[in-house]
Amino acid sequence: MSPPDGSHICSMPLQHSSLENTQISRYYGMFAYWLTLTTISMISVITVKGSSSNPCAQMLQYAKGTITLKEMLLRIASQIVGGLLSYQYARQFWSLGLHPGHVMRYHRTTRCVSDLTVPLPFGFTIEFLLTMFDVVCGLLVITPYYLCESAVKLGISCYFVTLGLHLTGMYGNPLNATNQTFGCDGITAVEHFIVYWMGPLSATLIGYKLHHAMRESRLRSERALHKERNLVLANDDSEVKDKAKASKNGSEEKVELTKGHAGKVRVRRNASRAKRA
Repeated sequence: MSPPDGSHICSMPLQHSSLENTQISRYYGMFAYWLTLTTISMISVITVKGSSSNPCAQMLQYAKGTITLKEMLLRIASQIVGGLLSYQYARQFWSLGLHPGHVMRYHRTTRCVSDLTVPLPFGFTIEFLLTMFDVVCGLLVITPYYLCESAVKLGISCYFVTLGLHLTGMYGNPLNATNQTFGCDGITAVEHFIVYWMGPLSATLIGYKLHHAMRESRLRSERALHKERNLVLANDDSEVKDKAKASKNGSEEKVELTKGHAGKVRVRRNASRAKRA
């Protein structure tokens, strides 16, 4: 069994920060929301590298074969516990009354409303595509500069989140969606599971398979190209050797001709001397 990745520990603070994102978008606008979301995501990449509050990360590890199905389920269960605790932690924070929005949320008695504002198939597709983009984009290695590349990828992903925020909430994280909207009006438990759990988890698995197929195809192309280059180089070497051999044979023939000609000259000279004598 692989060692624990700390998901149960990091899930509570990360999910608590997600609960605050609503306050940012409501009072400071979407640009502030995008900037906050990107910054928090980047901080989590640096501080809790190797851990995640997203069950999709566990599904990805399972797809790679680094953890078993049992380990994946145990880690997701620990993430769910951390997510549930994060709400209680957030309520304690709201009770401090640091912001009018906190006071309102702490004393709210009305039921929440689901973020899903589109039909179920569209909601499933949106969450599916968002997660697949995140998975494939995250697996691609474009530059050797990990932090810079991560910042660019996170900025793009968070931008897509802001674009579709009014459609499904653009969670791409089953735990975050459940922590914030499960039991809200406008969606049943089954519909919530289909959109916010089946969509992202299936997208993670398919996204990894797609990236793996693309990688294998690229490697096969590179191997074929390398083999073709080696064959061309071998043919070139063979031609060079043949030319060198032909040149060597031609030089030897010239030497023999030169020697024969020199012998004839010497014979003529000797005959001429004999006549004079």
